Amino acid sequence: MSEIEKNMEEGVEAYSGIIRTDGKIDTSHRRRLKNPIFMIKEDVPEAEYEKPSFYCQLASFCGLLVSKRIIDKIGFPKGEYFIWYDDTEYSTRISQLTKIKNVNSAHINHKTVISTDQSLNWKSYYGYRNQIDFGRRFSKFPMLFCLLRYTYHRYRIIYYMNKYKKTNDPYYLECSKLNKVVIEDSKKGVLGISKVYYPGKKLK
Repeated sequence: MSEIEKNMEEGVEAYSGIIRTDGKIDTSHRRRLKNPIFMIKEDVPEAEYEKPSFYCQLASFCGLLVSKRIIDKIGFPKGEYFIWYDDTEYSTRISQLTKIKNVNSAHINHKTVISTDQSLNWKSYYGYRNQIDFGRRFSKFPMLFCLLRYTYHRYRIIYYMNKYKKTNDPYYLECSKLNKVVIEDSKKGVLGISKVYYPGKKLK
């Protein structure tokens, strides 16, 4: 009996591995849900990567293997998300049926650059919008979750408007507008590719 067959008998039908970027472990790819109400997530601590394996609830699509049986039950990732949060949403559905086991002997070299830029861009819209849809569907108290998220974005609208008034920089005006559109579209249940925040759009 193979190792995978043994694990399947124990209820494991999804696997992941270590993701390295520039030779360093990127712990953001393997997470656990810390708060099921506000859907607060935390990275699996790097110390756990020194073990043969560990379990996680949330995994990026990098190096994620899922049995056909699970896919037949839950379907495919939500194409309506387009970008960002699609892997978080999908791995949450996976975790409702099976554990996700991270095999630390498996290494994936993720050829990308970890960005430290905190500026908003067109992708930010999808991240915020999809996060709200995700929480609305999986939070134990979705109304409370949404209230917190809408309060956050209302604060950011005011924050960026004040920055715009002080600097007259149109970028801050666009950031304020982005947060407003996130609230409006989330309340309407809008998903898919936005006509406003299309790929490559610049926030002036």
